[in-house]
Amino acid sequence: MIRSIFARSSVARSSLSVARLSVARLSVALLCSCSTSNVYDASLTLPGKPLGSMQGQVQVAGGFFPQTRPEAAQQALSIGGSGTIRFAPFSWLTLQGRFWAADAAYDEGVAMGYSASAHIRLDSREEGWRFSMVPSFGWTGGRSDGESYYLEGRGASLILASWLPSVESFRPYVGIGPAFGWNDMEDNKNGWGGILNLGTHYMITNEFSVLAELTTIAQVNRYEEIAHLLFSPIIGVSYVF
Repeated sequence: MIRSIFARSSVARSSLSVARLSVARLSVALLCSCSTSNVYDASLTLPGKPLGSMQGQVQVAGGFFPQTRPEAAQQALSIGGSGTIRFAPFSWLTLQGRFWAADAAYDEGVAMGYSASAHIRLDSREEGWRFSMVPSFGWTGGRSDGESYYLEGRGASLILASWLPSVESFRPYVGIGPAFGWNDMEDNKNGWGGILNLGTHYMITNEFSVLAELTTIAQVNRYEEIAHLLFSPIIGVSYVF
């Protein structure tokens, strides 16, 4: 009788241990299968007009930045800001560096990234429609609360941009082109899309302006086989020196 009771108790403890182990394994599997969403900056924010030789520009902007995986982040856009510096060693070439930071939408962290771009003039016109090709390469990652920065994603884009004819103090521009981003090519943690930038500067002086831009992104996430149409608005100020 006593042996039977001890035997049943041992079986019960064994079954409970197996159940706990199964739950632990399931939890680990779910955590490992998740991949965080990255925040990136798809804005163009051309200068109010093409920079001349040896001219530079600084720019500060804020707005809403797109997520690579809106479902994982539980939001399509994150509020944040960016800083941009440009310098034109030649009238046909402007070099650009940019840093951005935004709400990561998970772990109370901060998403950060930086990019390098070039504005290559395709004509020498001073007025009307003026065209440039803008290749860019960027890195994005984040920092969870109390942890150091980590790199998670990379991306590249090639935008055909144009300044439009001025309308009084407004300096409108447009850009369109493809983009590609990746985390792990072997596991299909990558995606592609198209970008459409519509923006304008309002010139307060010849050097100082305020700007507004709406970027439309059609992105395809190959990791989850899902597509999104995102709208990313920003506003900012810029100064040419």
